[in-house]
Amino acid sequence: MSTQNISLSNASSNLAPKTSNNKNSAIGDTKPAEVEAKPTDVKTKFTEEEKVEFTKQAEATALANKKSLLDTMFGKNTKADSNAMRILAQETTIAIEDILKKELGDDSFSLQKLVDKTSGIKGQEDYWSSEKTSDRIITGATSYFETFKEKNASLSNEEVVDKYMNLITPALKKGMGEAVDILKGFNAFEGGVKETVETTQKLVFEKLEAFREKMLNIDKPQAEDKPLFEDTSAKPEVAGE
Repeated sequence: MSTQNISLSNASSNLAPKTSNNKNSAIGDTKPAEVEAKPTDVKTKFTEEEKVEFTKQAEATALANKKSLLDTMFGKNTKADSNAMRILAQETTIAIEDILKKELGDDSFSLQKLVDKTSGIKGQEDYWSSEKTSDRIITGATSYFETFKEKNASLSNEEVVDKYMNLITPALKKGMGEAVDILKGFNAFEGGVKETVETTQKLVFEKLEAFREKMLNIDKPQAEDKPLFEDTSAKPEVAGE
């Protein structure tokens, strides 16, 4: 029997009539209102040492959670490159959409349907390869050019191409830069992931330059019959269509 129980037993024996010699009978015969229990001491303040220890434990838990996430997304035996490509494509598409929404004056404008239809089928082994991912990024980035050209009919072909390049190039750099920052935040921008992302970035700007040359009609003649990449001439889809 604990010290607290002993205390309650002694207190109740003075309040209730004794009906037997059983030591526990006093507790059984006592009404709850007649028992004055001592308040339990609750610790509301921590020492500096305890605060430091609590902080260490919290940091250790956060680190463990982050490590678990990293192992899931970028660890060995997982599709680290695919996850990195998802982040790269997502951030770049968002950046391009933001620019085109402002240009269109349409907050509902979305490139996602167009991008999803181009360069591969989700689930295929190479869907998130550098080649196919860069195709989808460029498709999204260049899909609005013909509409943009119509809106700027007073400009020469060279002027409209330069103006469009000046519109989407910073958006591409911004989107891919933010994706890299995310990967660095996960400590995942290294090894194979870094190589895959950098290869994809290189392909994006090579294809962007090829698009620019084609729009300026200085593309190589032997390449004219072959599509530059998938759906480059497709107009953007607006939500609801």
